[in-house]
Amino acid sequence: MSASLTAWGVTSAGSTEASAAKPTTSKSETSKDWKNDKTKNDKWGKGKPSTGTPSTDSGTTEPDSTTDVNDSGSTETDSVVATEPTPAPAPAPEPAPAPAPAPAPTGGVPSASTTGVPAGTTLSAMSGLTITTPGTVLDARHIKGNVTIAADNVTIKNSLIEGLVNIRPPYKGLLLQRVEIAGPGTSAAAYENAVGYSNFTCDGCNVHGWGKGFMMDNNVTVKNSWVHDLVVSGDPAGSGSHNETILSLGGSNFTIVNNRLDSGRAGNFSASIALYNQWGPIKDTLVQGNLMNGGGYCLYAGYDVAGKNHPSNLRIVDNTFGTSVSPKCGSYGPAVAFYSGNGNVWSGNAMQGGAAVAAPKGGM
Repeated sequence: MSASLTAWGVTSAGSTEASAAKPTTSKSETSKDWKNDKTKNDKWGKGKPSTGTPSTDSGTTEPDSTTDVNDSGSTETDSVVATEPTPAPAPAPEPAPAPAPAPAPTGGVPSASTTGVPAGTTLSAMSGLTITTPGTVLDARHIKGNVTIAADNVTIKNSLIEGLVNIRPPYKGLLLQRVEIAGPGTSAAAYENAVGYSNFTCDGCNVHGWGKGFMMDNNVTVKNSWVHDLVVSGDPAGSGSHNETILSLGGSNFTIVNNRLDSGRAGNFSASIALYNQWGPIKDTLVQGNLMNGGGYCLYAGYDVAGKNHPSNLRIVDNTFGTSVSPKCGSYGPAVAFYSGNGNVWSGNAMQGGAAVAAPKGGM
């Protein structure tokens, strides 16, 4: 972590020290106010948003500063007396059900009201940490620092994370639900991925202040989420940053559904969704019902390097290419680099005004 990030208050990944709980109140008080967002569902075009399914809250396990994360009458007849049998004990009361988690968004344009920490949630402060206990659940936390996942089936929900979130194999099953991942908005943050890399789901997340939203290697689902206000640095033709809301350089089993993905106007923005085949083919992937804005192209569709790593079973359907950054969505156009073979599908994609977007040619 750079000196500037340290000064901002982000602790290094691996810290397990939790500070004393200091309640704070969302909504996302550390970042800009988006409560005036008035975008309506009919601006999606042809998107068909999916429905997120909330997980069941199994309780919260909080780590301490030095250990792994862990966390029931008688009846008388003359002189003969008959005694009644002793009554059976009353059955034990049913245990109170665990409180239901906040519902996941169920469609429409993701916004400040449907992503990140639900309004009115009181957060307990803690430091960045490494989670090593399987099944850990963190709920309603304000985590000030990076979060490293080193266990299976971890859940973080209804929380604000002022840091990066990382999970790599062999660990799997991370769920981030209604979580805000906020970066410092500095030039050093322009080179960082807010969330990476494999085996995670982000449902109803609000990501901003970093250089990239999601970096995907394998087995990633991003749905019902909003990525916006990313930061850039320097000249992209030299050593400057290259920025995307969602990026993969090759991999499989990606689901990108019903997201609002806002890249900016700067030349550093390559795309809203960049599916590149530089390290390997894009396989078994669904991109559906997203609203994209900004980048050179809004979408790199899996085949930017011709002649190798051909994508397969890549379905790009019912997406909307917005016009808030450019009338063409991206500076050069809505999409590029689609390979029409190997079971790949391009269908129902349109500009925000309704005009159909044809499948672009692959290879560059």
